[in-house]
Amino acid sequence: DASDYETSDWKTSDWKASVWEDQCGGTVTLYGYGGSKIVLADDENVRVRMSKVKVKGNCCFTLHSLKKGRGRTYYLLGSGEYSAEEIGWTKVRSVKRVECDILA
Repeated sequence: DASDYETSDWKTSDWKASVWEDQCGGTVTLYGYGGSKIVLADDENVRVRMSKVKVKGNCCFTLHSLKKGRGRTYYLLGSGEYSAEEIGWTKVRSVKRVECDILA
């Protein structure tokens, strides 16, 4: 139900993950229908129906279909743009920054 994923209350928030400060820097932007949300590190409580995702920087991230990193997982391996079609689903409920080494 699209009403579960309203974009009018999206806010840009800053999160800092000190464990990665020296190792990587970057952002994930989730583009939704009607707005966008920028995620700088982990966000375990996202409600986004996204159309695409853009990653900037040298970090790796994972998208999850459920809260707290559960559900379906899609790996974002560094800078680039990823479409919802490429990812295979549109509802994002959490984003995690991960070490790129574990994805190799």
